[in-house]
Amino acid sequence: MAASAFIDTNVLLRFTLSGLNDEKKCKDQLECYFTMGTELWISGQVIREFCVQATHPDTLDTPLTGKKVVLLVESFPARFRIADATPAVRRQFLNLVGTFNLRGKQMHDAHIVATMRANGINTLCTLNQKHFRRYQRRQLIDLEVPRANPR
Repeated sequence: MAASAFIDTNVLLRFTLSGLNDEKKCKDQLECYFTMGTELWISGQVIREFCVQATHPDTLDTPLTGKKVVLLVESFPARFRIADATPAVRRQFLNLVGTFNLRGKQMHDAHIVATMRANGINTLCTLNQKHFRRYQRRQLIDLEVPRANPR
């Protein structure tokens, strides 16, 4: 079975777009994953968050148009597996919400963890480790901040 990693929105943005902090680090990390044959995953949630950020003036000096975002998103299946929000994901998500008594925006990150668990993915590539620390010990999620040479 090939190694797999889930790609958080913040890394996907920097891999796909230019002019953001940590762009080189994220591009190098994902290129390394591709070279190693790692199966890279995103989800519908990550795609929606990508669309929001890529078209928002607080993210980019010149936000992308809707048409440009559609073209980029349509290219994702060639490089990434896309996880669906299945009943198994929903069960994992509700379990996390109850177990950790989650509220508000914490739900977004819990849904990523639920998607990972339902699909047997144990590595998360993110720039926001602190958002996922609560799950690391109990949910066996390997947090990996993108870096140029993952060894």
